Amino acid sequence: MKCKHCGSEMKKGYSYAQGRLQWIPFGEKLPLFKWQLAKGGVPLGTGSFLKGWRANAWLCECCQTVIIPLNSDME
Repeated sequence: MKCKHCGSEMKKGYSYAQGRLQWIPFGEKLPLFKWQLAKGGVPLGTGSFLKGWRANAWLCECCQTVIIPLNSDME
């Protein structure tokens, strides 16, 4: 995959979190428990409380950008 910012080739990998991996809007509070979805939060990837959450991700080392698609089911 080519980086949409600089055009360099991106490396495929994944992002990992012990708690729910999610995008949270600025100004919203973190959830009380790490497995909960925050108010306005968008879940990224799949996972569970015991195994953690993972999402496919692409890294551009040139411009230090990570892209995580919303429909990022692990392969």
